Amino acid sequence: MNPNKYINFYIQAIFLLATLLSLVIAMNESHDKEIIVLLVGFFLGAYQLLASLFHVLLFGKGSQLKWHLIISCFYLLGFRLHINSKVLLFPEKMGVALLWMIPIGLAIYSWVLTFTQFNPYLKKE
Repeated sequence: MNPNKYINFYIQAIFLLATLLSLVIAMNESHDKEIIVLLVGFFLGAYQLLASLFHVLLFGKGSQLKWHLIISCFYLLGFRLHINSKVLLFPEKMGVALLWMIPIGLAIYSWVLTFTQFNPYLKKE
């Protein structure tokens, strides 16, 4: 029994519920509530990035989260370059889409791995 799997499983489950709850609140209330989604997303992304980093450090090339870590790092680098650039690297609508779609994809990818591959309650064959 590895307690790290249980800790990660429950933290990811809490973030998933918080994300769903924040989306419901943002859709049902005034536009001022969108900040809740951004805050939950920020802390979710930070946690998943650190969890990927630690997993890769522990398991090396065998880590199932190595692609999550690589894509996260490239996303953050591209985001930083895009924000600091005086010339837009992407058209505005494409930049906004990338700003949202890549983190959403990374979160879903991490959740799928957490609730399938890393789920401590599923029996491994």
